[in-house]
Amino acid sequence: VYSSNYTNLVFPLVLVPLVLLLSSCSERSEYGETSDYEKLGAPCIASASADVTAPAVSYVSPIDNSTYNSPSTTVAVTFSENMETGSVTTNTSDTTCSGSFQLSSDNFTTCIKMSATPVASDNDTIFTITPASSLSAVTTFKVKITTSVTDISCNTLGSDNSSIVGFSTSPLGSGTITGSVQMDNGSALSGVGVSDALWGSTVATTTSDNDGDFSQASLNLGYHSVTYSKSGYLGVTLTELLETDGETLNLETVRLLDDNCTSGTMSGSITNAVTGDNMSGVNLWYIKGKNKHFKWWEGTYFGQTPDNGSWTLPNPNCDNSTWYKTCGRQYDVNSKEWVINDITSPTPAGWYTIRSKK
Repeated sequence: VYSSNYTNLVFPLVLVPLVLLLSSCSERSEYGETSDYEKLGAPCIASASADVTAPAVSYVSPIDNSTYNSPSTTVAVTFSENMETGSVTTNTSDTTCSGSFQLSSDNFTTCIKMSATPVASDNDTIFTITPASSLSAVTTFKVKITTSVTDISCNTLGSDNSSIVGFSTSPLGSGTITGSVQMDNGSALSGVGVSDALWGSTVATTTSDNDGDFSQASLNLGYHSVTYSKSGYLGVTLTELLETDGETLNLETVRLLDDNCTSGTMSGSITNAVTGDNMSGVNLWYIKGKNKHFKWWEGTYFGQTPDNGSWTLPNPNCDNSTWYKTCGRQYDVNSKEWVINDITSPTPAGWYTIRSKK
């Protein structure tokens, strides 16, 4: 481990010949591997043939303008390139806004103290920070990534990347979730296991009664993922928001299908409500559940309508356009991660709601 004095003294003498050797000897020289320099404290390795593309922030989790996030959430940033790990830093000592990865609830007058330095993953493209204590409830937080971050070729971020709105934490309080389960013919279905997860962890389990009904009380506010399961039937998961203290959230009646009904194809068309003309270029998202109201990022993107306004699911011909219109992309409100769902294989049986936007 070098002291700062030693680094300042030695690097001007040895950096140039080391770079020349790396340029002419690929990833290895008589002095060792590229990664050895990173371990020894060199901020990055630059050369005439190095990448000159500036890194960019691909996305931040929790995403901007998301609500009802857990007060104990972590915060993660994903970069477009492999980053120099030593350049992604955060504040671990007090509430000053120091470091290149900052989290603040007062527009960066002060910043949230973190429990440790950022944790790198996915080939040093994702960095995650964990607050030293739980975040305040019903509070909006903004994330800032400063220009002091660099990729492994010494390129810096073009400008500070800051949240526009920020993400907010869930309010305090609790409520009740109720629902009913039926067979596909409308008859009540008893003995269905109902599991409730909040922020990725199971918080309650119950079973439907002889009338197919269930109820679970004293649940914290937030996005709840309720999973129905019974042997011989296809399982279903619904995600709904328990929003206010004392609320009773009545879920839609769920009909479980026999497990021999596995998958199929859905199709339709989008027309102009006034003229009746077919509409092309309409963006499409789906979410599991009947008559669901959801934001675009909560659904799975599965493409645009062609000239004749038609759509199908699955859609093997989906074309990617922008990062938020990547085929199969969906934001998981529990794990706070973007996931890619399969939209090319036959669609699992169940209810779906389609959202369209142009």
